[in-house]
Amino acid sequence: MDTIKKLAEITCSTPASVYRWINGLNPPAPIKQKIIAEYLGMSVEELFPSKDE
Repeated sequence: MDTIKKLAEITCSTPASVYRWINGLNPPAPIKQKIIAEYLGMSVEELFPSKDE
């Protein structure tokens, strides 16, 4: 299973949503950010930096 499909599965989202997150069009909800970060072994801040930074 590729990463896009796995991220969609673990966040109960569609692959299209995951593509939008990756391309910066729409960030995922905070709870989904946490799920993704835990799955990838990274922090939420690393994956989804604040626009203020």
